[in-house]
Amino acid sequence: MTPAVLAIGGLDPSGSAGLLADVEAIGAAGGRAMAIATAWTIQSRRGPRGYEAVNVSTVTSQLQTLREEESIAAVKLGMLGSETMARALAEALRGWALPIVIDPVLVASNGLSLFEGDARAAYSSLVDGRAILTPNLAEAALLAGGPVIDSIETMRTSARALAGWGSRAVLVKGGHFPGAPVDLLTENGNERTFREERLPAARGTGCRLASALATLLARGVPLEEAVRKARAVVQRYLVT
Repeated sequence: MTPAVLAIGGLDPSGSAGLLADVEAIGAAGGRAMAIATAWTIQSRRGPRGYEAVNVSTVTSQLQTLREEESIAAVKLGMLGSETMARALAEALRGWALPIVIDPVLVASNGLSLFEGDARAAYSSLVDGRAILTPNLAEAALLAGGPVIDSIETMRTSARALAGWGSRAVLVKGGHFPGAPVDLLTENGNERTFREERLPAARGTGCRLASALATLLARGVPLEEAVRKARAVVQRYLVT
């Protein structure tokens, strides 16, 4: 049976990132996508110019309705927009026995802030033993409260700090490193790196990776293998 995977995040009308990218990646990884928008973004394929938040009660009501009437196998969280939204979702998701992949979306590549409030407090409230965090280098440094990540060692330090929040695992994405991209997975004190040749850059790769990962976990794929296969989904996207 095809697992239903719920993506919660911002709607990018260009389809480059956000919910439309999530839906595409969920399908590519073998899942059936459902989606709830937390924000309407104003953007093109070049990047965002602004956003308007969806009412928190609307989002949580949609989530409750799906929980009551659908069999959801995994959840992927993308752009939340505010600490208020994050805390409301943390409460609404409490008690769900399913994988939750959290892809923090804090600042756009053009420097536009996409989050209001205390990001560290907000995201730590979402994390429990089901959660897998998938920050990029800048997000990992900000959430961990550490220095700029400019090496594998500082990447490792931030991953360990975030793992201390109590998550199942942390996958720090190193696509912004010069040279060959490297991702670092930390799970139960064990670490694994994943390296690939660099392909032409594109927006939305983080969204796609997290959504594919959530789908593969929903299908029962072990975490390390799921990371490898989710990366392959992104690689196929970049070469087509």
